[in-house]
Amino acid sequence: MRGAAFVGNNPRLWTWIVIPLLINAATCGALILLGYQMAEPWLPDLAAQDWGWFDGVRVVLLPVLQALVWMVAIVAALVVTLIVSGVINAPFYDLLSEKVENVALGVPDPGRPWSKIIGDSIFALRAALSIALRQTIVMAFLFVLSFTAIGAPFFLLAGFYYTGFALLDVTLARKRYNASARVAWCRRHWALSIGLGLPVNIIPPLQPFGIVGATLLYLESPKKR
Repeated sequence: MRGAAFVGNNPRLWTWIVIPLLINAATCGALILLGYQMAEPWLPDLAAQDWGWFDGVRVVLLPVLQALVWMVAIVAALVVTLIVSGVINAPFYDLLSEKVENVALGVPDPGRPWSKIIGDSIFALRAALSIALRQTIVMAFLFVLSFTAIGAPFFLLAGFYYTGFALLDVTLARKRYNASARVAWCRRHWALSIGLGLPVNIIPPLQPFGIVGATLLYLESPKKR
């Protein structure tokens, strides 16, 4: 929420918000449609059937099943969007984090030559891929475990944590923390990672505002290392 407020008070940052915001929205929308198209053939063909006395049940059951498929497609799309968009937008998020830091500290933007931008973008992309791989493995295991009563809360908390981790990782990678140092930093601030990731986990297209909030969180942290 602070990230959104910070952008609202500094309109020039919108330049760096709009592109990833549109990419996230398009990615999420495309994944929802793709998920529904993949799941729809599995629906039973109730429209061509006649259930006699129970035909009223058939009429009600079909839209209910379609609604459930849409819900599953939306949830799956939200989860995948969090992982995919972080990788796709890695170069944009790296620049966004830098611009936010300059504005927050009140220092002029020094600018970066294209050679440095390309190098930094590659580093940011590698960091995002590392997080995406780690998140995919852990979340896949916890997803299976979530079908048990004990595992479900861990699946939710892990989702929030890794979303916050991915947001914080943009700034940490930009500061050239190595992989183990980034993991250790987020573990020390696990509660902040969960809190930061919760709203973005629910509405993934808002991820750019989470990057802004994560950058502010890092700048205000008393222990940078």
